[in-house]
Amino acid sequence: MKKWFFVMSLLCIFLLGGCESRSIGIIGGVDGPTAIYVGEDVDTNQVFKKYINERKLPMLDIRIDRENVFGDRTLIVDDSIENEVEYLIYEFYLQTVSGEYGKIYDRIGGEVLKGAVEAEEENFRNGIYFSRVVLDDIDIVDKDDVRGHFREQVAKDVVSFDLDEFAVVEVDKTVKHNEKALSMGPQVGDGELERYYLVGRKDKKDGARIYEIYWGEYYQD
Repeated sequence: MKKWFFVMSLLCIFLLGGCESRSIGIIGGVDGPTAIYVGEDVDTNQVFKKYINERKLPMLDIRIDRENVFGDRTLIVDDSIENEVEYLIYEFYLQTVSGEYGKIYDRIGGEVLKGAVEAEEENFRNGIYFSRVVLDDIDIVDKDDVRGHFREQVAKDVVSFDLDEFAVVEVDKTVKHNEKALSMGPQVGDGELERYYLVGRKDKKDGARIYEIYWGEYYQD
């Protein structure tokens, strides 16, 4: 994957005549990048003034089942769900593992991400899916911990989606594919994965949605 990303970076340089005032962004699928695009620079500090203050979010008073079994698929939640933003991510995984994809689309704001979810739904119908997902941690990332290239990319996406407020949610999870998925040679194997979710609203009166998913390994400083 890193070699593929490097090749695409070189392609950007040759085709666009340099990327001094632009940057490469990876559009994430549910568990794999689906495209690469080039975006203009934005005022990152100004954009991050829209970052959701986790301390101001109401605490949830809701019971979350630690183990959720759906036939041959299991979702285990090993972390507390403390607010509506984290709950949105929890629901996303619950509905993915349960196969209730019809409920997912209302919670997706980005069209490219919707397309990735549609592809995953097709895989699910063909018997290709995770047999076990363990959510080890679901946490809103502190604003100051979104750094470097990752911070720049998030800012560009916030501007692109015209979000009024937003947050980045980190998910650390452990996954296991079913046998058919493994036989197909998945992009990621069994084991621990790190994903980041751009959650936001276009209007504060509107419900929060997921607009982007980032692979953590692409955004290490």
